[in-house]
Amino acid sequence: MDFYLQYGNYLSNILQSLIKNKKPAQPDFQIDWSKFFHFCMHHKVANMVYLAIKDFNVPKEVLSKFRDVYSKLTFIEAKQEIYSTMGYSAFEDNEVSFLPVKGILIKKLYPVENYRSSGDIDILIKDSDFEKSCKVLESLGYKTFEKPNKGNDYHISYEKNSVHIELHSSLAPKDSNFYDYFNKSFHRAYLKENSKFHYLLNNEDFYIYTLYHLYKHFVKGGVGVRYFLDMYLINEKMTFNNDYLNNELKKLGLFDFNETVKQLSQVFFENKSQDKRLTELSRFVYISGAHGEQTFFAMSIISPKDTKKKGFYLTNKIKYFCDAWFIGYDAMKERYELAEILFPNITKTREYYEELYPKRNLPERAMVTRYGPSPTGSVHLGNLYSAFCDMVYARQSKGVFFLRIEDTDQKRMIDGGIENIVDVLHGFDILPNEGYSFGGKYGTYQQSERVEIYQTYAKDLIKQGLAYPCFMSEEELS
Repeated sequence: MDFYLQYGNYLSNILQSLIKNKKPAQPDFQIDWSKFFHFCMHHKVANMVYLAIKDFNVPKEVLSKFRDVYSKLTFIEAKQEIYSTMGYSAFEDNEVSFLPVKGILIKKLYPVENYRSSGDIDILIKDSDFEKSCKVLESLGYKTFEKPNKGNDYHISYEKNSVHIELHSSLAPKDSNFYDYFNKSFHRAYLKENSKFHYLLNNEDFYIYTLYHLYKHFVKGGVGVRYFLDMYLINEKMTFNNDYLNNELKKLGLFDFNETVKQLSQVFFENKSQDKRLTELSRFVYISGAHGEQTFFAMSIISPKDTKKKGFYLTNKIKYFCDAWFIGYDAMKERYELAEILFPNITKTREYYEELYPKRNLPERAMVTRYGPSPTGSVHLGNLYSAFCDMVYARQSKGVFFLRIEDTDQKRMIDGGIENIVDVLHGFDILPNEGYSFGGKYGTYQQSERVEIYQTYAKDLIKQGLAYPCFMSEEELS
């Protein structure tokens, strides 16, 4: 099975057992606990996972890493709770209207609050009180952590003893389609019991803002499984006026997105059966990690021309990716149709080739080296030196040295070029373990015969929205 799906599905099962107070299951595959630790860190849930696996047969050095993360975050969360209480009290004393949002509240929905870590204490402040709120934090010893962002989304980040408080004047950028809705958050909010200045979002706004925050991160590069766990717990633990909620989601253009989020949450935390679309969406989430995979983030910012959609500036690439993955069946269908038009004869899948060419069973740090000559001329001394080094590195590390012929430049190929390469290697006793004319389980070892493999992966990338046709001519590309 694909690495991300295998490790991601197991992670989801672990998280499901924790929130439902069930005994966690041992992995039913040969797990690499070190890789699993890094995967959990990628999703910022290693502290939760530690509580589930601490009695498993996990290598000591790996379990120690899990335990260190758990201990560190437990301490940080305790500090955040103390500092937030002190900050709220100071705001009350100075008559500053404030409204906490995001992680500091979401974690209260978890069975144990320190299951869910939060990087900052995010607080919405009324415009009329914003300057005063800054002075209150400064009087408590907080220092500016980041330069104030006085643009679209005005906020200031403060820090004291590694605790961060971020003050916001708005919950959405002023030029976004969401600004008008969230700009009225204080009007719809209610005062906390026994407080005159501490506001709380109503349940519907709490849901919509959490969903919006998930969507914002998705657009910037993807979202990890923890966001879906947040949404799942909100749906499980809170009650809503569903007519109002759905109506507002439709106005904001988030209704279809919300339906997909709910479907995925059920896949992750209720073992709901999934079709191919949901499987691919799951894989995207597992790849993304807590705040998005950098590859996807790069897609969202690198483009010669930006387009505006739903209040965010999206490139043409990420717009297509967003539409195809989350916003509606028609866009997804269009993506699959494009893949079939470009590669109508490709019927094999990525999984087929990953099963055909499994990971090599080699000693730790063994090197797999490739000598890849092009049959466009005679073998020269530099070629031989490269091949010799490849052979030596592989032998010394008890790895594999293979020969693959790079014959894709058909115009420049010479007669007998491939045979000459093989003959010269034999003549100098530079003998690959596998490769063209040497055999092996990972062939074919001639690039021109591997086209179907690459086209299979290209087709899969198009289905995911990670690749698209280029209409530039050969001259323009050169």
